[in-house]
Amino acid sequence: MSENIGINSMDDAVLKTEEAEYKGQIVQYMKMDDGGNKIVRVISTDPKVYLKKEFQPGKVIKEQIFENK
Repeated sequence: MSENIGINSMDDAVLKTEEAEYKGQIVQYMKMDDGGNKIVRVISTDPKVYLKKEFQPGKVIKEQIFENK
């Protein structure tokens, strides 16, 4: 039973993601209840982008700085 709860909450998070450009890179993010935005995934062909702290999954951006694609 607890396995289904985990799967359902994961599916909900995936359904609520949006893509946008952030600092010149395409990211998927999830809007949070407190008004912030949490980066879920970076979409890039440049491997150096994945090493930058500002693009790490889980990073919370407080400002509304995303430009929707």
